[in-house]
This record gives sequence, structure tokens and C-alpha cells, in this order.
Amino acid sequence: MAGSAIFVADGGHFRFNTPMAAPRREVKLPYREMNIGCPHCRAPLIIGTVMDRILLSRRTCPKCGKEFLIENDVPKKPDGGLKKELF
Repeated sequence: MAGSAIFVADGGHFRFNTPMAAPRREVKLPYREMNIGCPHCRAPLIIGTVMDRILLSRRTCPKCGKEFLIENDVPKKPDGGLKKELF
């Protein structure tokens, strides 16, 4: 009976008889490290990623504690939201 539970008397464990799943293929992602500098304090940082390019990411500098963006592999200070323009 495939998929049914059978009680095993020795040890009182349940054992399931299910058809064996096909072996899964191991997927290797290319890991790379980016050397960047914090846009606020210029502290050298190493960012590890499996992406070919960091399109958009928000990070916090461990030295100064300020947030910054990485956009297209370039670290930038955040804009600060919507700014009012004076005319």
C-alpha cells in the first residue's frame, strides 16, 4: 500500500511506505564578493551575493550605522523621500 502508514512495534515509530522520490539535482549558484565603500563614512565593506548584478538593495553600514542603497552595483546615499521644491 503506497502512501499508507504502518505502525512498527519495536520502538513505537511510524514508518511511511511511499514511492521513492527522484533524486534532486544539486544547483550551484555563483557566489561573488563586491568590495565597496560606505557612501557616508567611506568604510570599506565586502558584500556577498549570488546575483550577477545588484539591481537594488538597502544596507546598513556596520561602522557608522547609516543606511545606504546599492543600485546597479553602485553604493548611494538615500534621497530622503519626497523633497519639496521651492519656487
